[in-house]
Amino acid sequence: MFPDDEPIYCFSAVFAPVDPNMTIYHDWYVRSSRSPPLTHTDRTPLKISGDRIGGYRAYSFK
Repeated sequence: MFPDDEPIYCFSAVFAPVDPNMTIYHDWYVRSSRSPPLTHTDRTPLKISGDRIGGYRAYSFK
């Protein structure tokens, strides 16, 4: 369980070919108790484009 007043982060590292043009997503789910099911709450798009041989890093938070 996470405190209600603290942010939660999701970090992604993507190693992509040169000159990518794509979108990845962070899908956020919540479980109101310790038993299933999970409920989908948000989908955060992360646009990847440009020329970075070393890869891309991004994060989102709620």
